[in-house]
Amino acid sequence: MVIDGPVLDGSFNESAWKGLQKAGEEELAQVTYRETKGPSEYQSAFEAYAQQKASLVYGVGFRLEEATYQSACENPSILHVSIDGTQEYSKIPSNFFVASFGVEQASFLAGYLAAHMSQTGKIGFLGGIEGQIIDLFDYGYEAGARYAKPDITVVKHYAQSFTDVAKGRSIGELMLRQGVDIIFHAASACGNGMIEAVREYHLNHKENSYPVWAIGVDEDQYELAPEIMLTSVVKRVDRVVYALIKDLYEKNFPQEHHLNYGLKNNYVDLASSGDINIKYLDGVIEENGHLYVILNVDEIFLSHDKKVEQSYEEVCLESGSQVSALESVLNSAVSASGETPAIELEQVQVAALANWNKEEDKFFCVKEQKEASGTTTRMLDLVMSLDRSIGEQEKLVASQLEAEENFHLSPLNTNWFLKQKSLWQKEVPNSKVIIKNFYSPYSCFLWSDDYFRELVEVLKDYLSADLLKSVLVAGCGEGHEAYVIASAIRKAFGDIRYKVWALDNNLNHIMNTQSLAYQVKEVPGSYLEFMLNTSNGLQFDSQIKESVLFEFSDVTQMDSERTYGLIIACDLLSFLSSEEQVGVLKSFFSQLDDKGLLIVGYNEEVDRLLENWSELTNDKFKIYKKQSN
Repeated sequence: MVIDGPVLDGSFNESAWKGLQKAGEEELAQVTYRETKGPSEYQSAFEAYAQQKASLVYGVGFRLEEATYQSACENPSILHVSIDGTQEYSKIPSNFFVASFGVEQASFLAGYLAAHMSQTGKIGFLGGIEGQIIDLFDYGYEAGARYAKPDITVVKHYAQSFTDVAKGRSIGELMLRQGVDIIFHAASACGNGMIEAVREYHLNHKENSYPVWAIGVDEDQYELAPEIMLTSVVKRVDRVVYALIKDLYEKNFPQEHHLNYGLKNNYVDLASSGDINIKYLDGVIEENGHLYVILNVDEIFLSHDKKVEQSYEEVCLESGSQVSALESVLNSAVSASGETPAIELEQVQVAALANWNKEEDKFFCVKEQKEASGTTTRMLDLVMSLDRSIGEQEKLVASQLEAEENFHLSPLNTNWFLKQKSLWQKEVPNSKVIIKNFYSPYSCFLWSDDYFRELVEVLKDYLSADLLKSVLVAGCGEGHEAYVIASAIRKAFGDIRYKVWALDNNLNHIMNTQSLAYQVKEVPGSYLEFMLNTSNGLQFDSQIKESVLFEFSDVTQMDSERTYGLIIACDLLSFLSSEEQVGVLKSFFSQLDDKGLLIVGYNEEVDRLLENWSELTNDKFKIYKKQSN
């Protein structure tokens, strides 16, 4: 057996070694393993077994698949099995086999469980190194969580390592600071660091209003930290390794070259320690092409001689377990009379395969799927590739900005973000300090005289009075910006008829816009000709006020029937999710006149997210127009 990393990793490698050991103990074969420290050592490990004339060699893990395949081609008399293989081969040697696991199925169950157990509404995923296998854990976990609770937040980080325990720990600590209360890892030994972080957080924050949990992987990792291990997504690598050796011993080795092991035949599952799995899962059935997990109703619901009013914590204390999780998920269905209720199929099933799109290797309900159309846009393709082009430290800072400031990293703002490295390379990142550098000098309050004058010139140079009959200010905040735009239009074109539609999703902001008043010392001189002196201070005159219509509205759900000659969205897009950024920009594109202009935040680059925008050169503003066909 050739292994990438240490054999005693408490996870994947160790599980494979247990299967090998069992075969040795039963004298089915003489067994050995070779640890490697990376691709440079793979070939020599396989060559050593070839010289020993081994009968069967395992390559454990997807990173060893290519070396396993190559060794099989060079040594046709030796059987080779790639554990966790993912690739498709046009020509498969007769001595080469791939053993793959339906980890997305058990991960679906883990996500379903985590979503119901979470008290903060935030659950986390720690991946090792991106690749098809780890993606299956990732997609399955999120799909199960969203199947249970569509609005659940799933925070994800990749460590780019399977062995760096310290990095796993730091990522775990970051997610806990972000309010994540349940973290699932698919990162081998690296994930043990995350488990340590969750355990320490549990011990040091006992006054917390919510508990924190970890979900292990590959092996049942309950013993690593019994007090915080919710369950583990178990991949029975040991059983596969042992079974194939036994088949070889009995001269009954499989004929098919792709060996699939899943939930249906109990090769992937949730761990039984902590009374989560075996006690509450009663079997698996297949119906109409879907796989259903059947819950053991008698075990899930309180027995008749117990008080219905018992809390989940009391039940756990009685059973000696802190993690009778599925009971907690479904205890609300216990009828007031204590009778076991009749359960609809929808309530009983955990549809671990129902949403799986085999052609795309993704769950339908995972939001990060690429759009099917994707004609003139790079959008989600770029967003997804972004995760692989930015370093791990940058990802951690980006996640912190998202959690603490609601700032979403995407191609729209990546260039600005990378220029801020000096703010976190020498000290602990402070999201408030970083985000302060993002805001445009013309964002919020009344724009300064030089920015106001430049805006007037832009309107004169690029737009006409006719185009400015309808203007949109998206995310108008307290209303200052809308009055700036209205004043600039009047300055540029005089007493024309125009309407500025100012939208914001903060009702308090909208309600106070008509009563805005300013002290003389805080108003730039450019606005004084459009203002009146009142008992409350300076206010815009009635002509300006009547030209602005404030609406309580969400920019992601705008009225698509209006057409605008100018759209202002300063420092708005970056505070929307990646998907919403794309959706809103598409709406802007469809609602903007072909000769109109879009002005966004100074540190936002619209044409890096959508290709159908062209930037106009300007020292003070980020201005875009629609590309002509």
